[in-house]
Amino acid sequence: MLKHLLDPQILLVTAPVFLFSLSLHEFLHAWTADRLGDPTPRYSGRLTLNPLAHYDPIGTTFGLLFRVFGWAKPVPVNAAVFRWPKRDMMLTALGGPAVNFALALCFGIVFKVLQLDAFEPGTLGKMRPTVAVIEKMTAYGVFLNLALGLFNLIPLYPLDGHHILRGFLSFRAAAAYDRTKHFGGYILMALIFLSFSARVSIIGAPLFFIINLAFADQEFLRLRELMWSLLP
Repeated sequence: MLKHLLDPQILLVTAPVFLFSLSLHEFLHAWTADRLGDPTPRYSGRLTLNPLAHYDPIGTTFGLLFRVFGWAKPVPVNAAVFRWPKRDMMLTALGGPAVNFALALCFGIVFKVLQLDAFEPGTLGKMRPTVAVIEKMTAYGVFLNLALGLFNLIPLYPLDGHHILRGFLSFRAAAAYDRTKHFGGYILMALIFLSFSARVSIIGAPLFFIINLAFADQEFLRLRELMWSLLP
């Protein structure tokens, strides 16, 4: 397993997609907060696509190795300076998952194009190795970004879903909801542990439902085949 985790050919495919997807997720948080009047992300150096600015020594390294789960440093946001703190915090949180779904769509379109007859192995010649790498990257990009988007919509603190749901609540309900913050981290860790130990994923069903809906049978089988070749 260790050899597979550190396989340079696999890391060449997954690492750029993972770092770009994670960095764009955090950048959208920072950009949205900045546009809504909070300069904190800008002053903290987070209004950038540079993955080093968002790199978390544990979460990002973990994601690079295991490919399906990881996190970046949270973008610091001061909701007190927003004109409408509850609404604007919701919009700031929504930026991250929204861009992951947009990326999944873009990767999915490219993946579908690569399944056309014009890209059959016999017609590619010397381009085949390059196209094969791009095909793997797009398959991974679809899977990763759908997973990141869905996972972050879980309404548990400190995930984006907590702030998104909070934006729809009345002030009294939001205050009561905030009191669940102390338990959110523990529940989240339990869900993650369950996913890795028992292979029971809370986002597995909606993720594969979306993939089944978006891709034809042959495309779905090809995408799944490529994903199994990349995952540890």
